Amino acid sequence: MIFTNHFQRQLSYFIQKLNHMDELQAFQEDLEVLVNTLKEAFEADNIRYTIEAETETLYVEIAGLEDFSEDEIVETAGEILEELYLDFEEIILLPYSDN
Repeated sequence: MIFTNHFQRQLSYFIQKLNHMDELQAFQEDLEVLVNTLKEAFEADNIRYTIEAETETLYVEIAGLEDFSEDEIVETAGEILEELYLDFEEIILLPYSDN
């Protein structure tokens, strides 16, 4: 079967777009796993995250985080972050705020 150059370019673009969508979906799934794992580890009722794209920073707010010592936070989160690596410059854990 012979395809025109235009069709081949359209097909190539569509495949690239699908690959990008797959990468975004995989990233979102990995992020959800990380956040849910942190929620379970800190036995939090509420958790949320925001991403600051310019600095490639992930902020995770965890309810009850203030009840843990810095050493407990580092130990608990450190193990999780090492195992569930995501490509951020920084991941910052904060106490959950209702604001």
